[in-house]
Amino acid sequence: MIEAEIKVSVDDLSSVRKRLKELKATFITIDEEADVYFNHPLRDFAQTDEALRVRRTSADGISVTYKGPKSGLETKTREEISVIVGDYDAFIKILKCLDFKLIATIAKVREKWKLEDVNVYLDEVKGLGSFVELEAEVKSGSSLSEFEDKLFKVLDLLGLNKHRSTRKSYLELILKPAMC
Repeated sequence: MIEAEIKVSVDDLSSVRKRLKELKATFITIDEEADVYFNHPLRDFAQTDEALRVRRTSADGISVTYKGPKSGLETKTREEISVIVGDYDAFIKILKCLDFKLIATIAKVREKWKLEDVNVYLDEVKGLGSFVELEAEVKSGSSLSEFEDKLFKVLDLLGLNKHRSTRKSYLELILKPAMC
């Protein structure tokens, strides 16, 4: 799957929530997510622009996701491959036995909405603040610019400033102070 994403830092999620209701967006759920990121023992994912994430949620269980390098200039667009795993502790132990290094844990409360065919996430990220993420799956045979345009249209409908968007992941934002 190729996913196109826009992430925008916001001061207050309540105005975005109100706007979603006005636009008759579909509310999905509120969930707590804990994302644990690992680095490969033989290559640095920060250098290759990849990520390996193990996510535990109260609603969806446990998933493992590989994220490929970003493409696109204005959005964070990348290949994602996810699988469901049944035993969180056992999978973490497997990664550690294979010398994968735990690099960060990111905790957030995520409110999920759907507007047209765009996933809208209202995120409260521990240590980072409030964000709105817009995601769309790029369909096979479609152009990336078509999906980027769709994301920016929804961004505009929500009254959010395109210039406050970032291509950085929460992982990059969390690690940023350590990189300075």
